[in-house]
Amino acid sequence: MKEEESNMHKISELQARIKELEKNEIYYKKIEEELESANQLLAETGSLAKVGGWEIDLKTNAVLWTEETKKIHEVDSDYIPTLEEAIDFFYGDSRDIIKNAVNIALKKGIQYDLDLELITKKGNRKFVNSVGYPLFKDGKCIRLSGIFQDITTRKKLEETIMKTKRFLQETEKIGKVGGWQFNPETLEQTWSEEIFRILEYDNFDKAPPVPKGIDFIDEEFRPIANKAIEEAITQGKSYDHIWRITTVKGNKKWVRAVAKPTIVSGKIINIIGSFHDITKLKEKEEELKATNQQLSASEQQLRATNQQLESSEQQLRASNEELLANEQQIQAINQQLIASEQQQRNTNKELIKSQKEILKTSKRAESYLNIVAQIVLSLDNKGNITLINDSGLELLGYSKEELIGKNWFEMCLPENHRDEVKEVFMKLMKGDTNLVKFYESEIITSKGKIHKLHWHNTVLKDSNDNIIGTLSSAEDLTELLSKEEKLREANKNLVLAQNIAKLGYWTFNIETQTPSWTDEIFKMYDLPIEKGEPNYESQKKLVHPEDWEYFNTAVQKLINEQIPYDVQYRIVNRKGEIVWLRSKGLLNNDKTELYGIVQDITDLKSYEIKFKEQQNLLEKIFNTITDGIVITDEKRNIKFINKGLSELSGYSEEELIGKKTKVIYESENIYNEIGE
Repeated sequence: MKEEESNMHKISELQARIKELEKNEIYYKKIEEELESANQLLAETGSLAKVGGWEIDLKTNAVLWTEETKKIHEVDSDYIPTLEEAIDFFYGDSRDIIKNAVNIALKKGIQYDLDLELITKKGNRKFVNSVGYPLFKDGKCIRLSGIFQDITTRKKLEETIMKTKRFLQETEKIGKVGGWQFNPETLEQTWSEEIFRILEYDNFDKAPPVPKGIDFIDEEFRPIANKAIEEAITQGKSYDHIWRITTVKGNKKWVRAVAKPTIVSGKIINIIGSFHDITKLKEKEEELKATNQQLSASEQQLRATNQQLESSEQQLRASNEELLANEQQIQAINQQLIASEQQQRNTNKELIKSQKEILKTSKRAESYLNIVAQIVLSLDNKGNITLINDSGLELLGYSKEELIGKNWFEMCLPENHRDEVKEVFMKLMKGDTNLVKFYESEIITSKGKIHKLHWHNTVLKDSNDNIIGTLSSAEDLTELLSKEEKLREANKNLVLAQNIAKLGYWTFNIETQTPSWTDEIFKMYDLPIEKGEPNYESQKKLVHPEDWEYFNTAVQKLINEQIPYDVQYRIVNRKGEIVWLRSKGLLNNDKTELYGIVQDITDLKSYEIKFKEQQNLLEKIFNTITDGIVITDEKRNIKFINKGLSELSGYSEEELIGKKTKVIYESENIYNEIGE
């Protein structure tokens, strides 16, 4: 009977241990999920911002690249270059620059931050930003790592702006049109080079202030000019006038002056305009009158053509109505297909759920059979091994014959830990189980590898209640500690990548309406971190009024229709500054939480605005020139025309774009004489 009671006691102890180990398993899984989530977020952050990482193994001279760095270089995911191979990707002078920077970093510990050119494995030319961080210990570099970002888009925008500027200057010379801008507060103005040429200056120095600039206008036109300029400065009125002027060298010229004020919050902050030499146009006024008569006749023909087009338009409308009816039928069929697809998905989810339950039950059964422990160990009262499970043998690297009957302390413990663990064992032998029921210690494998284990200890008794040995189970903490360290390192790299890319991560609990931001988002909004995240209603005050409805609609569609969004919108921070953001939002699997990424794209928007401003100015200048201007490619296909050419030729822009310039010449002979 006592033996049965002893066995029942052992079973009870083992069942309690099983429950404890199941809890540990849940904790291990949580650590693994957090590590996987951090790595996934770091990868998505790097992909969005085109930011990767790298590290040089100073022992092997190999360079370790993240996946995004490999994508930038356009190499396979298993590619591991040497330092020399990595440097060879750089192009021209960039190769010597990066080689010198790496040498200085390794020798002197000086960080570097460089914009460079490289040629990818596929032969594509890219611009990149490379940042290096050397780590020194005891006067020697032990690690060199850094960040790698693809900045090709930014560089191309800068090159496009410079090309547009040069193109604008050449266009001004061809069309004799100069651009200017004027500061209403200082009365100072800035001229392009062409205005200096029109006024026949020898030196293109600083433009004179407005009062002196008006002196070039002839007395007859000066009152009109003064009034127009005054109304532009005080009332923000635009003007478009033709004046006669006298140049620095005393020559008379006719010019067309155009001005358009820029008004912000009711204040005139700037006036821009153009100055067009139309002297030759004035001389040809009589010829233009005759041309206008011809244009009037052409206008009548165009009216007749428009009537025909209106008739065709009615026919097209009827066809569109028929197409719309067909489209509605297609949409109905698509809805049926979507419903069928959803039903199939639900069926698949149920099957997957059932499979998971079966797998879970199977794994639990296997775990119970193996007492859910990595090592199960029984020792007699002298510390000799009487029982050890298969996974314990595998971890230690011994066979059962090599361990059974051998002393545990002499065979499987590091020498510097033997006395301490023996002391714990002796306490167990004396019945003192409370202090050593749970214990952490190290073991050593047959190959000399150290593992740190978490032990659960209990004693074994005979039928007379005498302690005859111990029964212990243990889990290997080595892998868990490694994963925790990797998780901390991943979080550190994530924060660094977010800071460089001006990118933050957020979540939003739908039920509690509670947001969570990373520090980088607080910086974008210029909000103190210690005050916490604003609620959704408070964010409405931070989003630009013109963008709130657009942003809110995207968020509601994500919540109600599970449609992910990727939007660009403006916010107004505490300083009153407008900041452009790009936000990407997703919904988690159980539909209880939104999560996503926010990136500050203000710099990129600034480049786009500058580009559009120069493009608009170029288009305005083209269209103020009454002479015909045509731009072609190398095969003389028309790429662009101004309004002047359209009016002179009688063709619309749509009729000419893409055609050979042959259509605007009087005869094919003239076209051929000019030559290809």
